[in-house]
Amino acid sequence: IAIVIEPSKRNSERFKKTFITSLHDSENKKIWFLLLSGFTMFYDQREEWILSEIDKLSDKIPYSQLQKLDLKILLLDPYSREFEIRGRWFINKIKSGNSQFLRQKPSNLPDYIQSSVKIIQELKNLCAKLINRVCIRLYKTTSIWRIHMFNDSCFVSMYDENIDGHLTKLIQYPKSYLEYRALEKYFRAIWKKHSTPA
Repeated sequence: IAIVIEPSKRNSERFKKTFITSLHDSENKKIWFLLLSGFTMFYDQREEWILSEIDKLSDKIPYSQLQKLDLKILLLDPYSREFEIRGRWFINKIKSGNSQFLRQKPSNLPDYIQSSVKIIQELKNLCAKLINRVCIRLYKTTSIWRIHMFNDSCFVSMYDENIDGHLTKLIQYPKSYLEYRALEKYFRAIWKKHSTPA
């Protein structure tokens, strides 16, 4: 069944275990992420564990299986108009003092853009380490859905105008659900038609 996870539960050990199980499944051929900048995955203490678990894939999955991995990461182009709009909101949120979990706190938009460019490069390096090919593309459309899709299920939340995607309700859809297939189609359309290589 579909499971709704409240924001307050997204850092619970139970949620982490569910997410990590899907990520590390040796039969898993698909790891698709649709994110805004990846900033929270790198610098927010509540989500850094995700990046750490991705990095562990080379230890958890045999090399022959890694080469079959369908790893795709979509990020908002840091030089796009949409990124500028969201970035200004993010900087204002930091200045308001709502940033206690962040290890890095950009002071202005250029700093945030530079951090995002660095994240893109680090993710490229991670792709090269895991599957020996580039798996990052940049989109310029409005960020609506925050997606972590695996072979067995999909974790999705919404980018609200005034709330970070990792602070809204998250829903886990099993692969058998129509919503999973719809989000899969949505991701594939952006990857193929509305993004460019990083």
